[in-house]
Amino acid sequence: MIVAEVIAEKTRDSDIDKDQRFGEATSMAQKATQTVDTDISVPAGAPQDKIDAYKALLRSQAYSILGTIEFKKENFPGAQDYLQKSIDVYPSDPDPVVILRLALALDKQGKYPDALKAANRVVGMTQENTPIGTPARANATACSNSLERGPGLQLRLRRSRRLRRRTSRRCPETGLCLVSQRHRLRRGARETRQPASLPNSV
Repeated sequence: MIVAEVIAEKTRDSDIDKDQRFGEATSMAQKATQTVDTDISVPAGAPQDKIDAYKALLRSQAYSILGTIEFKKENFPGAQDYLQKSIDVYPSDPDPVVILRLALALDKQGKYPDALKAANRVVGMTQENTPIGTPARANATACSNSLERGPGLQLRLRRSRRLRRRTSRRCPETGLCLVSQRHRLRRGARETRQPASLPNSV
C-alpha cells in the first residue's frame, strides 16, 4: 500500500501515463480494503483491540488513497465518499490532510456549510503558517465568505442594477420614463408626417 500512496501523491496531470498510474494505485488500494483481515501477520498474544486498531488504520489509509485519486481526477463526489470513509473507520486519530481534502472536495461541490465545518476542524488541529494549517485557514475563510454572500447574491445584484437603470431614466419632475416618452414622441411624429406634395404644374 505504500506504493499506491506514493503513486497517488506524486502523480500529476501532466504525466502522460497518469491514467495508468491511477489505475494501478486504485487496484492496490481497493485490494487492501478487501484483504486487510487476511493479509497481515499478527504476533502471538497481541491484544485484540490493538489488532482491530491496526486494521482500521490500514483501511483508513486505503480509503485515503482512493479519495486522493478521485480528487485529482476531479470526481469530487467520489472523493468525498472515500475521504469520509477514511475518517470514519479510524476516528480516534484522523489525518488532518484527509480532512482538508474532504473540505476542498465539499467546497468544489458548493457544499459550503459542510466544507467550512471540515476546514475549521483542520484549523483546530494545526498551527498557522504550516503546510496544512495555512491552506486550511484559507479554505475556511473562502467557505465563510461564500456562505455570507449566499446563493441569491448574483440575482439580487442583477435586480438592483436593473432598478438603478430604470430609475436613472425617469424624469425627476414627472417620474415618467424618459426612454418611453422619447419612443412615443418618435412614433407619433412618424404617424403624423405627410408625404411631400409635388409642385403644381404650370
